[in-house]
Amino acid sequence: QEIWLDNDVVCSYLKISKRTLQRYRSNGIITYSLVGRKTYYAISEIKRLLEEKCIMRNSDSLEELAAKGLMTLPKG
Repeated sequence: QEIWLDNDVVCSYLKISKRTLQRYRSNGIITYSLVGRKTYYAISEIKRLLEEKCIMRNSDSLEELAAKGLMTLPKG
């Protein structure tokens, strides 16, 4: 199952503003899904950004972030 996070959780974890996150979406740096009027990001996408150094962040645990996940959906 994939863990999905909302704007607030992602911004808090990455220590970026909502506007910066919007810019990442607009520029195709981060993929996302819309559910109704809310935007969600797969935790695997956050991990990819960190691994590819698209976003600089210290090595806080992704498991800690996963615990804040708002919903899970099957991968695929």
